[in-house]
Amino acid sequence: MIDSLFAKTILFLASLFTVLTGTDYVKISSDSLTYDFKTNDRTPIYYFLNTENAGIKKVRFDVTSLSNWVSVSKEGDQPTAKTSLELAQYSPLNFVLEIHPERLPDGANKAKVTVEAVDLQDYSILELKEVIITVNKNLKESLPILSPAPVQTEVVTPIPALTVSPAISPAPTFTVTPKPQIISPSPKIEAPAPSPKISPIAAPEKVRPILNPLQQFIESLRSFIRIFRF
Repeated sequence: MIDSLFAKTILFLASLFTVLTGTDYVKISSDSLTYDFKTNDRTPIYYFLNTENAGIKKVRFDVTSLSNWVSVSKEGDQPTAKTSLELAQYSPLNFVLEIHPERLPDGANKAKVTVEAVDLQDYSILELKEVIITVNKNLKESLPILSPAPVQTEVVTPIPALTVSPAISPAPTFTVTPKPQIISPSPKIEAPAPSPKISPIAAPEKVRPILNPLQQFIESLRSFIRIFRF
């Protein structure tokens, strides 16, 4: 009985030491799984989750699925939502994850599976780890995101619009105002002034006896010419 009490004390102290020092118990092959799935691909998808008790004593491993399209099991057993198995120190074991993407809508879908190391004495959880499962259903292959190269913006000064003038400008129209014809009155031709009548100059007294007969002759001659004119 003393030996049994001593053994329990040792186990309790070991558990307490493990908790205080943070000793790892759960060792798994991966904590993140990603699948690209297209309709009519083969289902289900199986993944063998390798686990190992990395602690200092024997513990129980509880593997639980938190989604209705992922189930878990031990190799050879029927898949269920939760399975448990005791593992001794440094003992490895594969748990089977069965994934059914045909039950999912198109797009990115996530599920979670927990792996717990449970103390066999007080059933406390010594350590817990999560496995995140992502299924991209009917999504195009994602390309790596590249940082865009800086684009040099060239400032282009807009060219002002050219106003095209007509090649030949129409000649301006000139209005010709006829000049009034100025008709100067013809100069009035005046009849020549009658020659002044030459009055007979009074002859001096000395020549009058000679001129009187001459003057009478001229008067006679004029009378003779008048007779022939009529």
